[in-house]
Amino acid sequence: MIDPNNSPQATVEPLILLAALRYALGRKSYIVGAVADAIEQNLDVFNKFQLKKMHEEIAEELKDGGGGHSWDIETWQALMRRIEEVSAEKFDINIC
Repeated sequence: MIDPNNSPQATVEPLILLAALRYALGRKSYIVGAVADAIEQNLDVFNKFQLKKMHEEIAEELKDGGGGHSWDIETWQALMRRIEEVSAEKFDINIC
């Protein structure tokens, strides 16, 4: 019998999460939250260049009026803040 409290988690390469980010940007779907959550749970595996690129891509989408529904925009903004925090903590850089 499989124990649902002890189920294995899939490991995903950072490149796959970057691709998922690009797919989810601008969508008006549940996928926005799912992708943002997956990225946030794995922020420690990204290097500083990947963090900066994700931040730039989200910022560009929001600047251009994209980002999805208002709650999706809030999700992206929250992810950007977490990327900024992790970048500062892990690499001592300010990517704003």
